[in-house]
Amino acid sequence: MLQRASRLILFVVIVLAACAPSSVTPSTARSVTQPSSLAVFAAASLTDVFQEISQAFEMTYPGTRVIFNFAGSQRLALQLEQGAGADLFASADQRTMDHVIAAGLVDPQSAVTFAHNQLVVIAPSDNPGQVEALADLARPGLKLFLAG
Repeated sequence: MLQRASRLILFVVIVLAACAPSSVTPSTARSVTQPSSLAVFAAASLTDVFQEISQAFEMTYPGTRVIFNFAGSQRLALQLEQGAGADLFASADQRTMDHVIAAGLVDPQSAVTFAHNQLVVIAPSDNPGQVEALADLARPGLKLFLAG
């Protein structure tokens, strides 16, 4: 159990390191020889980066497999509420994380904010809609396309 917790902590550290200026190297990691797996429930928006990070993690710990469940944060929280087991839950929003903490599904001491999103508005270089501020997006007649 202790080795599993150590691997889980290292995976989280690798996730945090990928989002921070510092880095974790294999020389700072402890060797684990017992094959096992880590179940990671993560917001769908984290799919690419978590899969990339898991490759490095699995190379550092041969025999340890990271098993992902990617979906919307609310759907993942519902799965946890219905008894699904996860070693790591990475929500895309604080409200959902607060909900699973309040439900006793996540230890509040282990919850860490490791990334932030920022709203970006992209307009053509000639800016035909004259969008200069977020409020401009509500202007009648402006064509707006949303991507998530």
